[in-house]
Amino acid sequence: MLAVGSAVAQTAPPAEATIEPEAPAETGVFHGEVEVSVVTLYATVVDRKGKPVSGLKADDFAVFEGGEAREISLFEAIDRIELQLKSTVGQSEGDDAWINDCNNFMERTYPREPEGWTPVLGEPAPSPKILLSEHPNPVVVDPDLALLHVEGIEARMSKRVPDGETGIILFNHGLFVPERKFFDPKIDDTVILNKNIKSLLLERHPEMDPDNIIGAYGGIKELNPENGLIERTRSMRGEDLGQAYLYRGEKDLPGDEWGYRYWDALEHLKNRGVQHIVVGFPQVVADSVLTMVELYNQIGKEIGVKSWMDYSEGNYAHYPDCGHPFADYWGNWVTTEQVTSSGKTSFCLTMGGCEGTDDYPPPRLTPLEEKREDMDPSLAFDLSDYGNLGYDAKLGPPDPEKPVQNQYSGTWDLYIPPNDDPRLGQLLGKQVLRTVLERKD
Repeated sequence: MLAVGSAVAQTAPPAEATIEPEAPAETGVFHGEVEVSVVTLYATVVDRKGKPVSGLKADDFAVFEGGEAREISLFEAIDRIELQLKSTVGQSEGDDAWINDCNNFMERTYPREPEGWTPVLGEPAPSPKILLSEHPNPVVVDPDLALLHVEGIEARMSKRVPDGETGIILFNHGLFVPERKFFDPKIDDTVILNKNIKSLLLERHPEMDPDNIIGAYGGIKELNPENGLIERTRSMRGEDLGQAYLYRGEKDLPGDEWGYRYWDALEHLKNRGVQHIVVGFPQVVADSVLTMVELYNQIGKEIGVKSWMDYSEGNYAHYPDCGHPFADYWGNWVTTEQVTSSGKTSFCLTMGGCEGTDDYPPPRLTPLEEKREDMDPSLAFDLSDYGNLGYDAKLGPPDPEKPVQNQYSGTWDLYIPPNDDPRLGQLLGKQVLRTVLERKD
């Protein structure tokens, strides 16, 4: 239980307060003006274990200014804001709630058997399923959140490309651990937000093709038929963050237009003749390394660096040294050379080959009978001029000046997150206040 105290301290009259007579001196009656400063203070009180303390009163507080005690003239304690931080792999005690789950949905649906279960232990014993439709996430369903994302997408749409030839990919992360699907409705919430964004986009841009607004996720480890092992693969881009499974559903991506892998989503839009693509990330509302570097490189390796809408002029406000966010290759943590008894060998990380050779992509170093290591060079992708998607080295070399073969011929960019837009704070504040008032009642 979280106790929040709000105290109002009234200060003594300032030294320069003036008293002016308003009636003749002989009457002996004076009227004065006194300046009063009212200060509102907020306090969160916890015990030595970090647990919030409840039942506090004004007498439990003392307010000092410059070492001098001040009177507390007003006081209010809010005792039932159940927003305590709880480990996402543990179980609750008493009235504790999840800090990002004001409906306490995950707490109530968290598997209890076997005792002490956590997602890393695999599938739990069957437990009651709670209907998501009866416990919607108030932040996700708030239309103001969809509006903020739509405006961020609109800011990166091309003025040169009509709406009918514009595609939108709503890219998101999965659950990270597949077994979270037994209590975490993250992907269900993501689909709801995606649908709200799509509906608003179509309302504001009626010429857009609904089939060109789709959802996508990253890659996962998969079965390698050559060795029978679940491991990182090149076809899944060496990734393992795309376990996008619905609450208590199968280990399948969401249905309809919301279940693409991002490279398949790009292929889908490319084949539909889309000439400009905007990639959003609705799970994120503020810039970070994800939106400023990682996403750019994930998309750039597929459909090219030179097709980025800002490529010609660069973006030196965000990237003052070079004007762009692109690395030389995606997977820049991989092993780039091999040392053997015969010497050192550097791997080719350039699409089309190095020094007249066709040794791209790099070979697998991990023995086939073992799970592929995360830093295996075979998982790297060149950040090439027009991307790996639609290119086949067997059909000829890439062209640094224009797309060849079936490479993407349009432009692309990423959305602008809400960041410090005051409406985001207002949205969150509105929902926090609503929760506080509901629980106080």
